[in-house]
Amino acid sequence: TALVALLTPDFRESVWTDHEIGVAIGLKKLVVPVRLGRDPYGFMASIQALKGELTDPRPLAEHIVRAMVQNESTADLMKNAILDSFYHSENFDTAIRTSKLLVEFDDLTDEQYDLLEHAVEANDQVYRATGVRKRMEAFLDEMEAD
Repeated sequence: TALVALLTPDFRESVWTDHEIGVAIGLKKLVVPVRLGRDPYGFMASIQALKGELTDPRPLAEHIVRAMVQNESTADLMKNAILDSFYHSENFDTAIRTSKLLVEFDDLTDEQYDLLEHAVEANDQVYRATGVRKRMEAFLDEMEAD
């Protein structure tokens, strides 16, 4: 599990936020601070914060997902969630966005590989989305070579 701290100017006004951060760090959970008008402080001061912007949250969400994919304690859960989203893509946009995240994976389990391969063959929102089939086939070839 992980905690994403949205550091707004009034973040410290809550009596609970500092406590929640401390508990998450004490339990060795991933803490992702997001700078939204306030810099990380206290227990979070040594953690690199993401710069946030809420007018268009999609880039911020993708940065948070990448941080969670790269973290040992959350990587498997995030990979499975992204693969599931890709597999069940209901539109081209989802297929394109998730395919760009998938190619950043360093490795896949056999089950994840099979699921990805099946999605490329079975979901028309995946195989008809611009560039996705070609991107995924190249990625699968690379994974198979390793």
